[in-house]
Amino acid sequence: MSVTRGGGEYVCNHLRFHAGLRTCQQIRAARVDAAVADAFLTALAPAEFDALSRARRTQSQVDSALPTNAECEVERT
Repeated sequence: MSVTRGGGEYVCNHLRFHAGLRTCQQIRAARVDAAVADAFLTALAPAEFDALSRARRTQSQVDSALPTNAECEVERT
């Protein structure tokens, strides 16, 4: 499959270029692109939630450590 100029369609031209036959398939790109994007985001969602959970946990640890570090600084002076 190749993308037509302007990106409006995916076209299978292999047989046309190599055997002189007609184009075997033409598919509107918008529908394919939407389906691929949806599948990609669906597959990515669990990893995204996991990454967000880890980031929040790390931020919570950093936030709880900050007062302790500030207290240590006060004690040093």
